[in-house]
Amino acid sequence: MSFGKELADHYHLPQAPDDKMRAKLQDILITRGNFEAFQMEILTREELRNVLLAHMVTLIASTAGIPEPNYHENPDLDQKVDAALFGQSR
Repeated sequence: MSFGKELADHYHLPQAPDDKMRAKLQDILITRGNFEAFQMEILTREELRNVLLAHMVTLIASTAGIPEPNYHENPDLDQKVDAALFGQSR
């Protein structure tokens, strides 16, 4: 969950608990079928990464009790998410 901590740090917020982050990852990637859609080439790498990051930001902000911040590009974080999802970065 290192990218979750880095995402929280990026917004200067506390990290959401690991169990909540793992549950959110499971929900977004598996339960909702997003990773399968990626494997079937329905979603691109960027789309899968963006949907995951958007939901993680929502979780982190909700856990901190604040409104969701606007997403700001962070290429280093994008590479870490790619490595976590796909085993490599671009």
